Amino acid sequence: MAPDHNALSTRLCCVLAMHLQLVLSAEQILKQQTTTYEEDISIIPQEEREPWTLPMSVFKPRAKESDAKAYHDNAGVSDSFQEQ
Repeated sequence: MAPDHNALSTRLCCVLAMHLQLVLSAEQILKQQTTTYEEDISIIPQEEREPWTLPMSVFKPRAKESDAKAYHDNAGVSDSFQEQ
């Protein structure tokens, strides 16, 4: 007696379906309660200042006290430094 292919394939599908089960797990997602605060922020405008300049900075005394008598060292100061 020849096997019934339809019955055999139906049984095979049932066996596969029983052994290849898909397991789903689900967790309930709980909403978190948050609190929002509103604040009034006032930005105080800065007073206008003069633009930064070298003579008005902390380097002002350098023009009188340095060996070069200037803000930047000149060639004479560099040469005397290298000779020492």
